[in-house]
Amino acid sequence: MARTRYALTATLESDLHTGTGMGAGGIDANVIRDHDGRPYIPRSHLEGVLASHLRAVEANTAQALALFGRRANHSQEATFTSLRTCVDLISRTWHSTARVSFANRAPHEDTLRVIEYLPAGSKLLAEVELPEHCLPLLERLLQRCDCLGAGRTRGDGRVRWDIQPSASARSSAIAGAPTRRLRLELRAREAVCLPRTGVPGNTIPTEPFIRGQQLQGALAAWHFTRGAGASPSWSGISIGDALPLPGALGAETPADLDVLPTPLSLGSPKPSSTPDQRPWWAMPSGAAQVGDRLARRGDVAKRPAAEAHIARVGKGPWTHFKPAINVHLRHGPGETPADAPNLFAAEEIAAHTRFACDIDFAAGTDPTAFLAAFDAVLTGRSWLLVGRGRAPLAVEHTVWLAATPALRQEAVYRVTLTSELLLRDDWLRWLPGLDAASLVAACASSVDPKTVVLDGIDEAVEVRGFNFASGLPRAPALAIRRGSTYRLSGAGAHQLANDLVAAAPLGERTELGFGRLHVTPESEGHEVATSGPRAVTPIDSPRERILERAKTIADGIKGGPSRSQWFALRDGVLHAADVAAIAALLAGLGHKRGDRAWLAVEPALTAIKQERDRDVARELCDAIVRWRFPRARAEKQENHG
Repeated sequence: MARTRYALTATLESDLHTGTGMGAGGIDANVIRDHDGRPYIPRSHLEGVLASHLRAVEANTAQALALFGRRANHSQEATFTSLRTCVDLISRTWHSTARVSFANRAPHEDTLRVIEYLPAGSKLLAEVELPEHCLPLLERLLQRCDCLGAGRTRGDGRVRWDIQPSASARSSAIAGAPTRRLRLELRAREAVCLPRTGVPGNTIPTEPFIRGQQLQGALAAWHFTRGAGASPSWSGISIGDALPLPGALGAETPADLDVLPTPLSLGSPKPSSTPDQRPWWAMPSGAAQVGDRLARRGDVAKRPAAEAHIARVGKGPWTHFKPAINVHLRHGPGETPADAPNLFAAEEIAAHTRFACDIDFAAGTDPTAFLAAFDAVLTGRSWLLVGRGRAPLAVEHTVWLAATPALRQEAVYRVTLTSELLLRDDWLRWLPGLDAASLVAACASSVDPKTVVLDGIDEAVEVRGFNFASGLPRAPALAIRRGSTYRLSGAGAHQLANDLVAAAPLGERTELGFGRLHVTPESEGHEVATSGPRAVTPIDSPRERILERAKTIADGIKGGPSRSQWFALRDGVLHAADVAAIAALLAGLGHKRGDRAWLAVEPALTAIKQERDRDVARELCDAIVRWRFPRARAEKQENHG
C-alpha cells in the first residue's frame, strides 16, 4: 500500500501547557521537555486529541477506524512523530489562585499555583506517514482540532495547522558496490522502549540496543502491511543487532564507524572517599582511565554496565559512552472502564539516538530480491516501527562495506562478542563459556586447539523469545553474553583469528543476529581509551557559583515584595531582550506608590543589574527567587505564631 509522508506545522495562537505531572522549585506544573531540554508535545497526546474528533467527522467507517487503529491486532494506519520545536523557547509562567471567600478577593494560600506555558506564536513541527487515501480524513480532523494541551475548554492552547509534503521523504541511494555486508545507520524518530522482560514490575526496563530478531520482525511486519509483491526469502540473510552510536562522533559515514558493547574486561576505578565527605558524583568529572583486567591481572575495578558501549572512527581512539535512557511516567487504562488506571514507568532510549546495523548475505546469496522488497525502507522513504508503542525508526544512510582484510601477523589477538553467542557441546548442552577447542570447532578451523591459548572473561545469560505460530513463549536458551572478551595467543593464534573473521557469525540463530564477534590485534586494545565526563554538575561549575551567590543574597533579605511581585520580576527578566532591558526594568522598581517593598531588597536588584551577561542575570534572578520563597514562608509562620 503506497504511503506518503507529510510535515505538520502547528502555530500557537494562545499559550499552551502540556504537563509532566511534576513541578520543580517555584513552578508547580512544568511543561514536558525532551532529552535536549526543549519543550514538545508528545505524539500520544496529538493522536489522542485527533482521535477524539474522529467520531464527529466520520464515525464507524473502516477508513476512520483504521486511521488510529482498533482492537483485534489492527494497528493504526497513521504514524505520527511528536510536535517539536527547532529553537530554544523561553517559556511563560501563569499564576492561578482562588479567593478566600465570595466577598474577599484575597488569594487562598493553598491555591497559589504557578504553571509554565509555551508562549503564543511558537511553532512546532511534526511528521506523519499514512496512506494517500487517508489524507482527506486527516485534513478534516486538523480543521476541527483547534486546541491542544491542558485547559482547551478555556481557550488555552489554540493552534493553527499547516500540512505539506515532507522534504525528509526524499530517497537516498545505497552507496558503494554490492558486497556481502550492508550497513545501515538508523535514527529513532521517537523515544524507543524495547522491553527486556515479559513480566515487568512498576518499571518496564528497556534494552539499550535493538536486537536483530526485532529488526527482522519489524521488516517482516512492514512488508506484510505496507510492502508490495511477494515476500522475499530470508534464507542466507543475517540481520545483526542495531547498536547505539554516541552523538559526539558527529556525522561521519557509517562505513567509518566501529561500535561494540564494552568488553567485560574493561573497568573503571572504584570511587574513593574524599576529604570533605562529598559524594563521588559531586566530584569534578575529569576523564577516568579505563583499565583492562585481562592485560593487567589483579586490578580491582568496576565492571561495565549492560548499556555501556565503545565506538571509534576509523582507527582512532575508542570512546566510551552510554545511550541516553530516560524514564517516562505513564498511566494505562484498566481492562474495563470501572477499573482504576495503572500507574507505571517505562524506560525509553531517547529520541534521535542513532544506531548502526549490519546485514550479512551468505556466499551465493543474491541480495537483489531483498533490496527490491525493502527499497522504500533502505532509502529512507518509509519508517520501520519497533518496540513498545511502535516507535518510528528511519534509515538515514546505507552503504556497502568492503570485505574485511586479513589480520596482520601478531602474537596476541582480542576476540569480543558483539552479540550473544549460542553454542552447544557434543551432548547438545548450551555452552556457558568458550575454550580453545569449542572456538576452533565453532568456526570449523583446521588449527590444532593445543597450539592456541585462550584466556578470557565471559558470562552466561538466558535468551528468551516468543513463538508467534504457537502463541507461546520459547524455551529459554543459555547464551554467552555480549561483551565477553578473550585473549588469543599461541602458535595457531594468527590462523584462528583469520578463520574467525571469515566464518562469523558463529553458532545458532545467526539469521537473528546471534554469534557476531569483533577480532582485532591486542595492540589496538580498548584500554587506551578514556571514559568521557560524567553527566553531572561539578561542585565548582559556573552554575554552582551562581547558586551559591544567590543563596548569600537571599539569606540577607528580610521582608520585601510579595510572591506574585517576585514572579512578575522573574518573568520580566527572563523575557528581556538584553542586559539594557533588564537594567531598565529594575530601575523602575520602588518608585511607584504601593511598590516601595522593593526598597527592602535593593542589594538583590543591584546584583542582578550589575551583570553584563544576559544569561547570567537571568540565572541569578531565578536562583534568588527560588532561594527566597522557603525563607519567606518560614518568616510568615513566625510572625503569625
